[in-house]
Amino acid sequence: MSRFAVAGAVVLLGFFAQVGNAAKCTQENKQKAMHASFTHEPSLTKNPALDVYGDVDWGNLENLRAHGKNGLYHALQVSWGARLRGGYFGSQVLGDGKDLALFSVWDDGDRGESNWQPALPIIGGDVHDCADFDGEANPGQACCKRNCNDCSGDTTTGTQCKVFIPSLESTHLRLRIRRVATDKTAEYAGKQWTGDVWEVTVKNLENGHHWLVGRQLLTGTSTGITSVQTFYEHIGCTPCESFDAKSRRAGPWVHETDKGTDTALVVAESKYDREDPPYTCKLHSIQREADGVITFQSGPGAPEAKDKGTWDKVLYDCGDEGCAPEDPEPKACSECQGRMACAGAGGFCCNPKAGLGDSCIKGRQGRGRFYCHGKKYPDHGKTCARTYKTCSECQGRMECAGAGGFCCNPKAGLGDSCIKGRQGSGRFYCHGKKYPDHGKTCTRTYD
Repeated sequence: MSRFAVAGAVVLLGFFAQVGNAAKCTQENKQKAMHASFTHEPSLTKNPALDVYGDVDWGNLENLRAHGKNGLYHALQVSWGARLRGGYFGSQVLGDGKDLALFSVWDDGDRGESNWQPALPIIGGDVHDCADFDGEANPGQACCKRNCNDCSGDTTTGTQCKVFIPSLESTHLRLRIRRVATDKTAEYAGKQWTGDVWEVTVKNLENGHHWLVGRQLLTGTSTGITSVQTFYEHIGCTPCESFDAKSRRAGPWVHETDKGTDTALVVAESKYDREDPPYTCKLHSIQREADGVITFQSGPGAPEAKDKGTWDKVLYDCGDEGCAPEDPEPKACSECQGRMACAGAGGFCCNPKAGLGDSCIKGRQGRGRFYCHGKKYPDHGKTCARTYKTCSECQGRMECAGAGGFCCNPKAGLGDSCIKGRQGSGRFYCHGKKYPDHGKTCTRTYD
């Protein structure tokens, strides 16, 4: 073999060795999670939250999509009560475009122990059982199941709910968690359990579309959220320079508290203690963008963390007045004056005549969904402003209850409330090409 061939072989061996090293991901060279904690005044330990929402803006996802694998998870981490039962909810964007939102809660205590209080899925109606439902094949439809949270194996440690979201809809999102029912019971593991029901929803702030993520019964829990944090993490082992990403976190803001008093977001802080050595990846940062808003950045285009790569800093301090929300808060159901109407920027609807007071069961009268969507409507992509008839307005017949196309029949003895939003049985839509109003807003009446 000539010396040129030998030299060429050495170069090729060196090249493949570098490729192999570059492809290898370890705990030392991977992108690590970044965290931030929040302070509210009055504190959530003294004034637990019943309704919390916050925004995530993923920005440009082209680099992640080009990478074609792994992904990012941006979530709010919450705790309940003095025992700090934990859970989190948030948005995942993936390299393959199969984006979703998750809602996970851990059991309080270990299974089999005397103090064990499980988190249980609320399945039925608009929530499927993930055990026999393909959520990926049915984007926009929520499912829940008992799950081994952050672990693998047959033993369940909590419950996870999820909904897959079309990839083009995963940019600027608002996620909301709230208590929707109290003192509810369910049977599991041969026992009856009692607790409160919590629901997570997600809304696209760019076009107004929104989805239910799921509902869970937190057994043994009768208080609100006592702490909120956030994290930004890569999904799967991701080498430091794999792809550029930058996202924006606004909030979290508290809309309702256990005591009914206002609580303001005032401070955000972040601490990162993965020192170099041995953790060599320092291409990531968390910074203040504005009061109430922080940005996370990672990848080759991110500013490199200094020195050993650690930090412990205040991101913002809004003072006694607190950080103002970027957008209006969701309205309470009491602001819907005797009609089904949009409950504010969250796009949820309710009917105060149903006797629910200031709380809509399941976020939308506990039954049907009434959204403003469809380009044929003048308010497409805007906050819901249309109104819907209550059953008492259907004069002795099944009739369309507004632009949503749901129908009801007051003769069924349901009063002002339609079970499941459409008399508890069939749906009555304007469809079928043989009808002159095919594809239009429902105007036909039904005997």
